[in-house]
Amino acid sequence: MPPDAFSKAPMYFKKALQEAESDWAQHAAKAVIDTKAKGLRGSIPPNFPYMYVQFGYANGFVHVIDDESKFDRQLGRQVVVGLLRLPPEVMHRKQRADAPAVQASMAAAFRKQFAQYDWTKALD
Repeated sequence: MPPDAFSKAPMYFKKALQEAESDWAQHAAKAVIDTKAKGLRGSIPPNFPYMYVQFGYANGFVHVIDDESKFDRQLGRQVVVGLLRLPPEVMHRKQRADAPAVQASMAAAFRKQFAQYDWTKALD
């Protein structure tokens, strides 16, 4: 993502998450929770459906979803399309999945390149 768009991303996502569900939503008081202080796990109770967006290493927003059947699963994609000022038809373009063998090969290549940065190895 270009740096100028990335700098605007928190503002775009915060607004989108605030408007994501109705005014009568159960968790309206905490429509957008900043995860900078507590992290994701400390910000959301277990077993709650949520949408999380992260900006860099420590900053992010989480939104508790009241009704999964009414929540737009394309919200994140819509925000990115708007943020990057892409044509609206990009939003509705059907995604084509690569063959499982191609996906496995790409995942293996990514794991190999990412290994030196993998902080989760420190958790073991």
